[in-house]
Amino acid sequence: MSGDLEDGMIAIGTVMSTNCCVTLLYISVDCVYSRPMYFSKRLYKAMKGLGTEDDNLVRIIVSRSEIDLPEIKVLFKDSYNKSLNEWVHGDTSGDYRDALLAIIGPE
Repeated sequence: MSGDLEDGMIAIGTVMSTNCCVTLLYISVDCVYSRPMYFSKRLYKAMKGLGTEDDNLVRIIVSRSEIDLPEIKVLFKDSYNKSLNEWVHGDTSGDYRDALLAIIGPE
């Protein structure tokens, strides 16, 4: 490679690495500051817009169900003006919906 091309690729790699580090730092700080708020935001992102990120939705609901899901539900409703139950009910259907709502529990 010529010097200019190699320098350009190194510069691009440095910028991408910096952006990745900043992103990871932001996620880490957000999660450490308030885990329930972090997971509330992740649930919202999994359901907003067209389609649902089912893997993220299931992973978060199941993994947090015995830890801090009640607190996540309160923060979710405070942040997005609808309960987590309402969002899940509107974004899912059938037995899948029933299973998620059973894990989430009543409002």
